[in-house]
Amino acid sequence: MALITDSGDEGREPVNKQASQDKGIVENLRNMSVLREEMNRINAQMLHLLNERARVAIEIGEIKKRQNRPIVDEKREREIIVKMQEENQGPVTDEQVARFFGNLFQIAKELQAVRR
Repeated sequence: MALITDSGDEGREPVNKQASQDKGIVENLRNMSVLREEMNRINAQMLHLLNERARVAIEIGEIKKRQNRPIVDEKREREIIVKMQEENQGPVTDEQVARFFGNLFQIAKELQAVRR
C-alpha cells in the first residue's frame, strides 16, 4: 500500500490511494445493492400486473369464444403498439416497446387458446 504525497504542498496530509479506491468500491456495492432491491420491487409489481393482465385476457378470450370470434386481432395489436410507442418516453426504444407488447400478446393468445 503506497502513500502518495505531494511534496509541493507542505501541511497537506498524505493521500492513501488504495483506501480511496476501496471506499469507492464499497460505495458502489452499496449503491448496487440499493438499486437491486428497487429492481426486485419493480419485478414483483410487474409480475402482479402481468398476472392481472392475463386474467383480463382470459376473460376477453371467453367472450371471443362465445361469439365465435378468432383469438388473434392484428388490427387491435397494431393499435396498442402504436399507442404505447406514442406514449413512450424512453430510455426503452420504440422497437423494444413493440417487442415487449408483442410478447404480452403472445402470452394472452396462448392463455386464450388453451381454453378453446
